[in-house]
Amino acid sequence: MSLNFSNDFAQTALPFNTFLTLSYVIILLQYYLRGRRIGFNEDIKATLQMLATYIVVFAGATLLVVFKLWTNDERMLIVYIIPFLISFFFQKRMSHDPINFPHMVERCQLITIITFGETVIAIIKNYPLLELPLEGILLFFAMATLFIFYISQTYLTIDHHRKADATVLLYAHLVIVLGLNFFTVAMELFSSHHNDLALPMLIVGNLIFYSGILSTSFYNQQVHQVGRRGLFIYALILLIGNVALLLDGHSNILLFVILNLLSHAMIAYHVIRFRKANHSLLGEDV
Repeated sequence: MSLNFSNDFAQTALPFNTFLTLSYVIILLQYYLRGRRIGFNEDIKATLQMLATYIVVFAGATLLVVFKLWTNDERMLIVYIIPFLISFFFQKRMSHDPINFPHMVERCQLITIITFGETVIAIIKNYPLLELPLEGILLFFAMATLFIFYISQTYLTIDHHRKADATVLLYAHLVIVLGLNFFTVAMELFSSHHNDLALPMLIVGNLIFYSGILSTSFYNQQVHQVGRRGLFIYALILLIGNVALLLDGHSNILLFVILNLLSHAMIAYHVIRFRKANHSLLGEDV
């Protein structure tokens, strides 16, 4: 499905909608099989009806395109809004039991780790070790520190046993993945003829990525809560690092060195906070 998504709606709308419909069919089948196993409670029935409505909408739009009864240009985008509207009619019938928080953290981590894998592939592809060894190594270390910062926050400091609404966690991971994708695209652009766009995307990616991670500190263990002072220091490190990137803006190697200094500084302060918190029974605001 993702291979058939682009700005060329006239060419890709039909295959994209076809695969999107099949995706919902598979999800509906999973819920149906689960209902067969544990029984069709009200929640599963409502979900099946909602998914069936999605399928009718997307399949109908696909058929209209096939028979040339409707356009497959940008106006097709209105179809993708319909599921959000349909879901409101099923809210009262759906279960509102709290989501298993540790399970949701693991799912979010899995998606993020997969995205990091795409970043690794992009670095290897665009900076071959035999041709651009220094650039490739620097970018790999920068990416590795991003990963360490992410895991240390979502694995070491988050309270995995709490019962909490996972909404902030989910939206934060949308931001994290978006920031990481910006970082990945920037890495690819630095070695291309569009390298004038690389630095802005790198800076935006940095800000989005770290902002998303720090927003998950809401779920931290009490001793690891990030106070105003902590947020200020993180923001100061990001400000200094990104300004340094802007001031350089010419040499890729120097940019990648500054990027490493920035990411390592974020890790260093995180480690300092972590150690102080572990030695503090009072959970000082560090």
